Amino acid sequence: MLTFYGADHTGQTAPAVADLGRFISSLAPQEGVLVAVRDDSVVGFAAYCQYPALPMGRHGLFLLDLFVRRAHRRSGIGRALIRGLAQVAVDLGAIHLDWTADQWNDGSLGFYRAVSETDQVDKVYHRLSGDALKRLAARAGRDGEVERS
Repeated sequence: MLTFYGADHTGQTAPAVADLGRFISSLAPQEGVLVAVRDDSVVGFAAYCQYPALPMGRHGLFLLDLFVRRAHRRSGIGRALIRGLAQVAVDLGAIHLDWTADQWNDGSLGFYRAVSETDQVDKVYHRLSGDALKRLAARAGRDGEVERS
């Protein structure tokens, strides 16, 4: 998976199965992972989290990552994970299920378009990471008081 995301050359290594299991079991109640298993092997997963959709006074569910091993793509695993995630959203009373996709990834874009009603072209996805995230965090509290709820 690190190779797929272009991270294998950065010195990052995939976590050991035991470490990953501990990490998953430590997730907060509003976070979760659906795991697809075939022949006693994990072949895919969908990581998600709940978030407050404050204008509606309800929660939404966000698909953080959907991954299916290359050998198992186009076998129904991805659809099963998305259907399972839709069920989680309904069970939790979520008002909607959101996700993003890389613009360069034609395979995922085609898959997501096949399972969703519409692209949300009116949204732009932003990210802060690394030093930029730390610089902005260092300014917290300087522009006024903010409290975590």
